[in-house]
Amino acid sequence: MQQQHLQSHHWDYLAGIISGVMGSAYNSHGVPVVIYGTLKKWPVASLRGILQAHFICVGTIVVISHILAGFWTIQVLQLLGLSLPLLLVVIPLGNWVSTRIDSRTMVRYIYDLLIVFGCLLLYKTL
Repeated sequence: MQQQHLQSHHWDYLAGIISGVMGSAYNSHGVPVVIYGTLKKWPVASLRGILQAHFICVGTIVVISHILAGFWTIQVLQLLGLSLPLLLVVIPLGNWVSTRIDSRTMVRYIYDLLIVFGCLLLYKTL
């Protein structure tokens, strides 16, 4: 039996609006994109590519707006300098792991992480 999935493109706009609202309120703009992508049954490789493009675009806008608002300090630049080299390890490691995990398992892990992050957000607000 084939699973149902979203077929209409009308949901694109709603997912974008929810992503924008969640990004503005909680800096969690990726959550609606992940949920939407899994409901559309995007292949894992496509979902990863779309998420990477999404995060690059949104991240660039956030960084520019933070710079213009004066949020960047020497401490922020130092933390950035510490974290950038870690990307050289984490990105290839993530690519390696994703090639060795079944796509259904990968989607399950993504949902599990969303639940963890949601609980952390709830804990932070309480």
